[in-house]
Amino acid sequence: MPQPKPSTDARADRKSNAVTDLRRYCPAAGILNLALLLEVVNRFHHAITPINHGLARVLAMALVVNIAGAAAIVWLASVRRWHNALSPILKLDLLISLLPFVMAALRGGEKGRVFHLFALVYVIFLLCRMAELLFFAAQNAASTAVRLPVIVFAAVFIVYGGIVPWVALASTPQGDEVHFMVLTHSLVFDHDFDLGNNYADGDYKEEYPPPSPGEMRGYPYASIERDNLVYVPHEPHVVRGSAGQLLLEHDPGFPMLLAPGYALDKREGALFTISLIGAVGAAGVFELATLLGAGILQALLTVVLFCFACPFWTYTQTAFADLAGATGSLWIALQFFRYRRREANRYLLLAGVLIAILPWLNIRYWSLAGPAFLVLNAWVLHREWGRWARVVEKMALLGVPSLVGLCAFALFDKHFFGTYLPNASMLMFNRMYPQFGRHPLRGFFGILFDLSYGLLPVAPIYIAAFA
Repeated sequence: MPQPKPSTDARADRKSNAVTDLRRYCPAAGILNLALLLEVVNRFHHAITPINHGLARVLAMALVVNIAGAAAIVWLASVRRWHNALSPILKLDLLISLLPFVMAALRGGEKGRVFHLFALVYVIFLLCRMAELLFFAAQNAASTAVRLPVIVFAAVFIVYGGIVPWVALASTPQGDEVHFMVLTHSLVFDHDFDLGNNYADGDYKEEYPPPSPGEMRGYPYASIERDNLVYVPHEPHVVRGSAGQLLLEHDPGFPMLLAPGYALDKREGALFTISLIGAVGAAGVFELATLLGAGILQALLTVVLFCFACPFWTYTQTAFADLAGATGSLWIALQFFRYRRREANRYLLLAGVLIAILPWLNIRYWSLAGPAFLVLNAWVLHREWGRWARVVEKMALLGVPSLVGLCAFALFDKHFFGTYLPNASMLMFNRMYPQFGRHPLRGFFGILFDLSYGLLPVAPIYIAAFA
């Protein structure tokens, strides 16, 4: 009876098969992406209307995702030796790479049906790319030296970042988004915080997509103009500073966070920044689930259930501070659980920096930053009781970033508002509009149970989290 081959022979066979498969795959993937590049160039060349130019940008993003996906698979298989399920992954990847050619065949972007079909194919393409990479990671998780949270980040960013050109083309900024990005625009182009000239000059118009027939977005573009473009300059979100300048009534941290991305590509760049933050949050969800005892598949399922459902998914496509606050809070918790497993000072330092950043994003995040700071310090005090030098050292790692953040915020507000109180602009706003402040109990129940916007009616998956 023949004896089974030793494991070293099996690994050698898998390596040989992998090399053969990759030699066949690479030329095929190269030809497909070269053909898609020609389609993209042709699309830009014939894009006369703003809508068709926007669709060409989306197709170009599909090309970028195609190339990045192929490069990731080749690198993981050849350098990191991800050989399990490689052959079906390579075949599947070539099939997925054909989907952008379906998008390229859809012409006449001004037609509502074509517009929506283009979007449907694109979203299917991005989700298939993410699923492919996550499946490949799950198949090789037991034998890989690659940090799986990094793969989760990359896979989720394919969807979050890939959808950005479509969001910029097909949706208008909502609510406070415009006003956040007016300050970001001023920081990038005027290098100041005074928004009076930005509202007067109509800089907010940079954030809006091109006009389109009403059937594309469900209502006429004239309604968008009436409800947004015309309304914005009449109700600017500003308070008057100590020197008479018009300053944003919202806290400045979030618009400052968007500035690097906005400098690269205005609203799209800002939304890319948001998508990066969202992908970091998804990676944190995955790692936190594993630290709490979940297996790889359970952790991946947790990412899918929570990061692709309301409200997390919704906020990855909008320029609101909520996603940054959620990701920051999540990563503070992650540092806590990392520190419990391995007492490395860098975890405390990172937690301290994140705690210091939260109040800059929104005054509401004091309710998150304060308890997080107290819990972490209480844990340190409990673990290090009696070793006072270590207690001082570790509490300094947590406290010094917060002290620096508070001092910087106080100096900022003293310069612009004449007071050392942090969050001065929001405090002024609350004094002018008291109906928006000091009803914490009502606000708590509203956040949870409001039928239109409450967390549990909009995202019932969180009932499982509470359970």
